[in-house]
Amino acid sequence: MAPEPGVVSLLALGIGLLAWKKRNR
Repeated sequence: MAPEPGVVSLLALGIGLLAWKKRNR
């Protein structure tokens, strides 16, 4: 059962944004 590509990219984007926000602070 593999997740949809859209979901994977969305998840990666969310994680990247979270890490970027933490680094910016």
